[in-house]
Amino acid sequence: MRPRHAVLPPLVANVGIGAVLYTSYLQILGRLHPESALASKRVYPPPSPVETFTAGLIAGGIQSVVAAPLDAVQARWDFVGSRAAGMTASGNPAAGRPAVDAGGRPKSMWVFSAAKLREIGLRGIFAGWSLSLAKDSMGSAVFFSTFEYLKAQGYYNFVAWYYGALSEDSIVLLSQKRPAPADGRPTDNPRMPTIIRPHYAIEPAFLLLAGMGASVMQQAVLHPLSHVQAEHWERLEGLDVQARKIRRQARADPAAKSAWEWRMFRAYRAAYRVTWAECVAEARAGGLNMRQWLYRGFWWNTIRQVPGTSAGLIIFELVRRKYGLGGDQVRINRDGYDILLR
Repeated sequence: MRPRHAVLPPLVANVGIGAVLYTSYLQILGRLHPESALASKRVYPPPSPVETFTAGLIAGGIQSVVAAPLDAVQARWDFVGSRAAGMTASGNPAAGRPAVDAGGRPKSMWVFSAAKLREIGLRGIFAGWSLSLAKDSMGSAVFFSTFEYLKAQGYYNFVAWYYGALSEDSIVLLSQKRPAPADGRPTDNPRMPTIIRPHYAIEPAFLLLAGMGASVMQQAVLHPLSHVQAEHWERLEGLDVQARKIRRQARADPAAKSAWEWRMFRAYRAAYRVTWAECVAEARAGGLNMRQWLYRGFWWNTIRQVPGTSAGLIIFELVRRKYGLGGDQVRINRDGYDILLR
């Protein structure tokens, strides 16, 4: 079991980052699609895939900026846990490293995070950020656009198709007149159209399908980039060691500080090329092409991710509807009857 100090910081950070993502998405979507900015339980007409894709893309980019310090610390925390932390190549404790326990891990992730952020600085925090930006922005764009399309357009199109060509007997069987007036007396006003309400289980089924579909599509983007990013994080930890060495040399020779900083900038920039070369070499060593290497373990990882991600999306949608205003009824008009969507 992982100690509490190793679980609580990522948990708190992930909750905050998730709040940033969903809040940013809703605000941006409201700008692109004014109907989505209304506090209504059902958005109609629904936003187009282009609008949801764009909102998800921008929201994912914002998320990646906020998450950059967490990603930098978490990657190095995992790397330290896989090796004897705090030891240099000669086996001596590295200067400035956080105190570690007998197992080689720092005693507290809070202490480790503060020390690591001071050590790597702003440049180290955003090293490898290009991969995180591509991963978070594209993953969020595919995630939200798939969810919104299946939840809204998919549901509306299915209902319009399924209930759109009913026979007269089916209309009589499924129809329901408008509620009676306040005095309770029935009315036979022929101007009141026949109303058909879709089966109550259809919309929750599409909501579940939307959550699952969005999770699978998101993993199709995130999974290959995660393999490349894991290789890149290992290389960045090695660059951190090099940066500490260069920083000590710069303190000894202040006149050469700018040259040392330029050297580190080139090292971080070249790390992407080296990382890709290592990925290609690893794939060849395993007898795989790049597509097979990038998507290895895809289905097992996706199966593990789908339940949690789908549940989060469903809760997000239910809360949005719970606190949404009633608004106007949404109807799909057909010849002689209306399909009522709420």
